[in-house]
Formats: sequence, structure tokens, C-alpha cells
Amino acid sequence: MFYPWDDLHERRGGASLRCNLVVDTILPHVASVEVLQSGPVPPVRRGRMHISAMPLRFYHAFARWVFRCLAFPFVGRSGWGQDLFLWWHMERSADPFAIVIAACRRYGVPCVLTQHDVLSQQVTRSAILRRLTFRLEAAALRTADHAVCVSPTDQEAFAAVGIDARPIVNAIDMTRLTEARADDPRTALRDGHGIVLPPGPVVLFVGSRHPPNLVAVRRLRDLAPRSPEATFVVAGSCAEPCRDGNLLATGSVDDAALALLYQSAALVLVPLETGTGSSLKTIEAMAAARPVLGTSVAFRGMSVSPGRDCIQEDDLSCWPAAIDAVLIDGVRAAAIGQAGHRIAERYDHRHVFAAYLELLGLRPVGAAPMAPLSTPTNAARSDCR
Repeated sequence: MFYPWDDLHERRGGASLRCNLVVDTILPHVASVEVLQSGPVPPVRRGRMHISAMPLRFYHAFARWVFRCLAFPFVGRSGWGQDLFLWWHMERSADPFAIVIAACRRYGVPCVLTQHDVLSQQVTRSAILRRLTFRLEAAALRTADHAVCVSPTDQEAFAAVGIDARPIVNAIDMTRLTEARADDPRTALRDGHGIVLPPGPVVLFVGSRHPPNLVAVRRLRDLAPRSPEATFVVAGSCAEPCRDGNLLATGSVDDAALALLYQSAALVLVPLETGTGSSLKTIEAMAAARPVLGTSVAFRGMSVSPGRDCIQEDDLSCWPAAIDAVLIDGVRAAAIGQAGHRIAERYDHRHVFAAYLELLGLRPVGAAPMAPLSTPTNAARSDCR
């Protein structure tokens, strides 16, 4: 597996979590999984998963600076950062030629490329950069033996340019949110994790330091004073730990604390304004049987019935009233939470990611046992590095 970030071992951010779940699905069928990730992280061994790093060099930083200077006239100050979506597709072009494809060909395994996010859809300030970004996305998918996307909408976008991409939706680990349940989650949070929740209802947002999540946090800071009876809890690296009125930011939390936060929440908010694929935070909240209030972007790629499985509202000026309505009617909130939980059960990684076993030439889960693939040699690992 090639992972283009440096946090695979953390299993916290959306990209890290879903790629780890893919590894979890594959590992029972092979001798080991070798991961090559970006960044200056030292090698990590976790059972039969071995993580090596290919850090960025000085010339990467210099080339990135030159590229961003050239791209600035196209995106301007208001679109600053959208140029990176194109850069990320170009960043490794100066490295050893086609390192992933070459490794796949050498060891006789198919190359499966998953487009978790269609980054070109997030380039809104420059039509030229948007087209260039999509062109590189499409070119990469054509190079792979199997192209994968995460939603029917993305599948249609690639089909329009002649790419047959198989949709494999984002998935979750249903057990992840139930292992740390407690009879009194607030006490468990206080004693075990140092998180003190004030009395009264809790509404929760969970997010990594991803631009759409940072925007969502700003929206929550505006919304919190309009629902003073509730405590707005922001969990994850999208906000530094702080207490601002009735908004409490915890910073990054581990799986156990996150499960307890979901258990403590009366409502989960997902005020995303942009995004592609499907949202893991939405699916996780539904898996925890919490009612979810979100925008249409929050439920992208999911088959939900607003009003029954979730609460959907794109006009954030209507959210204070929607929040109050859920907090007042506990019976309705519980019914929506249970309906959402049934939806989330369809997204458990043990079922969803079994599709990768087929693409990789491995037997589906439940089939007759097969001999594991041979363990990569030291020469192979050196080759990747």
C-alpha cells in the first residue's frame, strides 16, 4: 500500500482510519502487508503490517514553493490552498519513476488505485486548475489495473471520460464505537481522559485538521451562543483545546474517549459545506445510534431518508431551531438514532472492503482457505524505499 500522508499508524484521521481498515481486511489472507507512506516518520511494525516512509526532500519543498507562487494568480487569496490539490498529484513526479506501478509489476500483484476524494471538485477558484487537476486524477486511474471510487456520483464523473471505476464506499469498524461504552460515560471521560463535560445536553462535532472541518468549526462558533442550554463539543485536531462560552474543544482524542463522547452526545452535528466521497464522521455517528443533523454534503453518497434516518438542513440559519427541537423531543431523537444505526450497519468494513480481496486476486471472506502470499524480501523493501 502506498499512503500519501504520514499518519497511518495513528488510526485517527479519516484517511488513516479507512486505509487501516483496508489493511485489517487484507491481512488475514496474506503473510504481511507492506506500507510505504510519506513524511519523516520512522519505520513502524504492527503485527504483520510494516510501515516504511519515503520522506519529502528539500527539492520537494523548493518545487512546491515555486509552484504555489506560479499558481497564486489563478486562485488568489480567497482560493489559497486550492492549488495544493493539483500539486499533490505532481509532488512525487521527480521521484523514482512510477514507484508503485513498478513494484506491482515486479511482484506480480495488481495495482488498485482508490480515489477517496475527487480533489478537482474542490478547486472552485480557477477553471484551469480544476481541469488540470481532474486530468491528472483521470490519468492516474487509467494507469492502475483497477480504479476505485467511493460514491456513484464520482463513478459517473469518471465514466464520462471513459474510466470504469468501481464504487467501494467508505466503511467503518462497527465495534470501534462500542468497546469503550460505560454506564456513566461522563464520569469515565472525566476519570479516564480528563474531559469534563458540563451538566446539560451535549452536541458533538468530530473532525481532523482538514479545510472543510476548519470551516465547520467556525460555523459552530457562530451557532453555539444561539443554543445556550447545550454544550457544543468539538473533538479532533480541527480545533485546539479550549473553552469558549458553551463551546468546548477537546483536541485529538483516542478511540476510547471518542466512543464515550458519542455515548454522551444527545445530537451530532456535521455542518460541512464542501466535500467529496462519503463522510466517515457521519457514518460513525450513525453507527453510535446518535441522531445526526447535517447538510446534504454531510450525507453525500449515502442512501438516507431525511426526517427518518437523519435530519438534513442546508440553511445553517435554521440550525438553532433544529437543534432545540431534537433536544426537546428525546423520543424522536432516539428513533432517528436507531434508524441511522441500521443504515450504518451496511457500512461495516468486514463486508464493504471484502471487494478489495476480489480485486487483489484473493478469495472473498468465507471462501475456502488459500495459501498466503509470500513475504516480501528485504530486497523488495529496499526497492520501495
